[in-house]
Amino acid sequence: MASLFTGSFLHPNTTAELAAQARQLLEPYHDGIRKVGRSYSMVPLPYMLAMHSLFVSSFFRGAFNQYWLIGYWMAFCAGFGGGTLSSLFLAELPVWLQYDFILVIFSVCWYLMIYCPGDLVFKLYNNLPARAACRVASSVLKAHTIAAGVTHAVKVCAPGVVVSPLLLGTLGGCGGVYLTDIVLYNMGLRKPMEFSYPTWNTWSSFVIAFLYLSTVHWLPILPQDVAEALGITFLVAQALASEFTGLPLDCTAPIDYVFHVVTGIPRPADVLKGAEKSAAKAPPTVGQKKKAM
Repeated sequence: MASLFTGSFLHPNTTAELAAQARQLLEPYHDGIRKVGRSYSMVPLPYMLAMHSLFVSSFFRGAFNQYWLIGYWMAFCAGFGGGTLSSLFLAELPVWLQYDFILVIFSVCWYLMIYCPGDLVFKLYNNLPARAACRVASSVLKAHTIAAGVTHAVKVCAPGVVVSPLLLGTLGGCGGVYLTDIVLYNMGLRKPMEFSYPTWNTWSSFVIAFLYLSTVHWLPILPQDVAEALGITFLVAQALASEFTGLPLDCTAPIDYVFHVVTGIPRPADVLKGAEKSAAKAPPTVGQKKKAM
C-alpha cells in the first residue's frame, strides 16, 4: 500500500534517492526550525490550555443562556472534541480523562468567560493582543493534536495504511466542529454543516495531517519535531494574519476550488445559490398569493 505513494510512478530506488536528496537539502534548516518549534513550548501547558479554553468559550457567549450545561459541553466539545474522537477511534481514554487538571482549567476559564462578574474577563480578552495570543495557543494545540493523531495511527496500524492516519489526524484538528454542528443541527439550527461542506477547519487539518504523514512517515524527509514545528508555524501565521487583518485568509480555499473543478462535483455553496435563484424566479404559490392579498 505504501508503494501507492512512495513508488507507484517512480522506481523505488528513484524515490529513495529523491527522498535522500530532499533530506540533504533541508537538513541545514533543521536547527533553525527547531528553535522556532521550541519557542512555541516556552509557555507552560496549563497556560496554553487556559488560553485555548478562553478562545473556544468566547464563541458561545450569549448562546444557551437558559441551558447553561448545554453551553458548557458545547464549548468543551469545540475545544477538546477532536482529540476525544481520535481517542475513541483508537479505543483509548481521552487525554482529558487521564488528567484532572485539563477539565478543571477549562471549567474555570469557561465560567470566567461567560459568567464573570462585570464581564471583566471578556473585556480583558476582547482586545487584539489578548485575543491573538489565545488564538495562537489554540493553533499550537491543534497542530500538536493533529501530529499526535497521525503518529499514533501509524504505530497501531499495519504498515502502509493511509486512511487511518489521515482520518485521525484530520479529526484531531477539527473534530470539535463536527460534534458541535451535530448538536446544533439536532436542536433545530439549520446551517451548512462542516461535515457536508468542509471549510478552513477541515482543510487545514487535512493538509497538515497529509504533509506530516508524507514527510515524516512515507518518504521520510523531515524529523518529527521539525515537521510538527512547520505545521504549528503554518497555523500560527494564519491565525495572526487573520486576527490582525480581520479577514478569514483561508489559504486552503484554492485546494477546495481545485478539488471541485477537477472532480466536477458541484460546490455546496454554488448549489445553494442556484437553489435560491430558482426559488426567486419560481411563480408564487397559492399560499404566498393569499398572504400578499
